[in-house]
Amino acid sequence: MVQYVKNEDLYGQLPTRDNFNSTRSSPNHVIIIQVHNRSIELSLLIESLRRTKGIETALVIFSHDFYSDELNSLIGSIRFTRTVQIFYPHSMQIFPDTFPGTDPRDCDSRIKPAEARNIECLNARWPDTFQHYRESRFTQIKNHWLWKIEFVMNHFYPTKYYEGYFILLEEDHFVVEDILHVSELISKNVWSPLKTDGIIALGSYDKDSNYLSNVVALTYWLAPKHNMGMAVSRVVWKNIEQCLNLFCFYDDYNWDWSLQYIGQNCFPGKLKALTLPLSTRVFHSGECRGLHHQKTSCSTELLATNILQMFSGPLLTRLYPTSLHLSKKIHTENIRQRVNGGWSDERDRSLCQSLFSNKWNKVLTHWAPKLIEYSPIY
Repeated sequence: MVQYVKNEDLYGQLPTRDNFNSTRSSPNHVIIIQVHNRSIELSLLIESLRRTKGIETALVIFSHDFYSDELNSLIGSIRFTRTVQIFYPHSMQIFPDTFPGTDPRDCDSRIKPAEARNIECLNARWPDTFQHYRESRFTQIKNHWLWKIEFVMNHFYPTKYYEGYFILLEEDHFVVEDILHVSELISKNVWSPLKTDGIIALGSYDKDSNYLSNVVALTYWLAPKHNMGMAVSRVVWKNIEQCLNLFCFYDDYNWDWSLQYIGQNCFPGKLKALTLPLSTRVFHSGECRGLHHQKTSCSTELLATNILQMFSGPLLTRLYPTSLHLSKKIHTENIRQRVNGGWSDERDRSLCQSLFSNKWNKVLTHWAPKLIEYSPIY
């Protein structure tokens, strides 16, 4: 895959395939954004990044599973930092009528297993926990999530020598202007990227953030609370990689609930989260429309405007803390693991396995020959 970094003439050159040495500097921060096709939300995220202090020292990686001239133009107009676009090669858009898309011979997602076996649809033997069958628009997200991290961590030349935290965002996030300042403060004074305990949760769904506290708290990583604005280090990802087989076979199409499962059942000492109580640095602008949200009386632009107005007043003076202190006590709460299904098809599981093993799974040789013929793993 071509790895073309834009704006290096403005902010410095990074390692390339042809100039692969440490004399080229690493970025100070790496941000990875998973993108589908929501241009309004993405434009608002980009605007929030433009306002972020220190963004000129970063590398922002946009990982796409949908090719769009509109999105390419939007990202191509960025001049405030270095950017690069990478494209998930196993998308529904590339394979619309065969796996990983939806093969016309596939079982309808709500057909009863007995009927599926009777009509001999392609994946009749693989119903999920709730006796339903795969929906490619959902399964694509989990495999894209895994692919982008594996690609950037292990196959991406511009970040070869980067040893800091990788900040994971999605197209419907909106960041606070001091997010990189806080991330750097944590990295230097609280949780080094060399620590193996867990993940920083820069985002929170709390509605009453007041930014008064300079305390960061340690808890166990929970999917509904800590999946937004995650900052992951290489050493923690290496530990997660040891559990990816379990991740790939857990019957849940959601990457975050799958991560919680391996965090509780495989990760050494259980996966922890370093949180910012009542001080979120990432907001969710996708409340209006998204995978799990569809509100009719809702404006994404208004949500973003309200966030900006909130920080134009007294709250602005509470940003950019000079120090952060780690609460010594690990906050515990009842950890409820739920399974959401949608991830029982052997093809999805085998593609997932192929992404971390870097070789095609034998199941795909039989069930997805077009994928293997036309698509590289990375």
